[in-house]
Amino acid sequence: MTDEDNTATQLHDDWEKNWKAQDFSWEGLTEKPWAAPPGFPSAAGADDVAEPESHRNSNLQEYWRWSIGIVDGPERLLDDDALRDKGLLVEDGGTLWHVLHRPQTDAMECAVLKSALRARMEMSEIATKLPDPRLRLDGARARHLDQVLRAIHEYRGKRSPLHIRAPFSEFSDANFSNITFG
Repeated sequence: MTDEDNTATQLHDDWEKNWKAQDFSWEGLTEKPWAAPPGFPSAAGADDVAEPESHRNSNLQEYWRWSIGIVDGPERLLDDDALRDKGLLVEDGGTLWHVLHRPQTDAMECAVLKSALRARMEMSEIATKLPDPRLRLDGARARHLDQVLRAIHEYRGKRSPLHIRAPFSEFSDANFSNITFG
């Protein structure tokens, strides 16, 4: 093994350790803040919906519970069982994970994940009054996310840049050529 290989291995090991320390498990997502858009549903029910012209403090677990792109009908927050039934929540080693945060997930093979990503990307285009309307990919590790983002970009006719937030995300072997980010 060359010094360059050793350095690359050490960098990956360090990144992996930092990613684990951030805790992107399903439970850990409750500690990751997100500003929900106006009218965003709440787990507390209809009385706790964000005002039409303001945001509500929320978290990334609620972001991924949001029904847009997952099920038809009124926007709502889905429970764990509904997300499991759709294949978006899985248990691994006694810990519950959203499939976006697992390197075993092939994003191109998970139709409901692709649909949820596209719906959130479309919402980010119209939610310009938010403090941060970007598609939230924090801690994402699913393989082939670049291909999903490319398909979304092409679906949208490449009419505007993709706006994402992806700290601590892994894009191994990704190719983002011909995709415009804003």
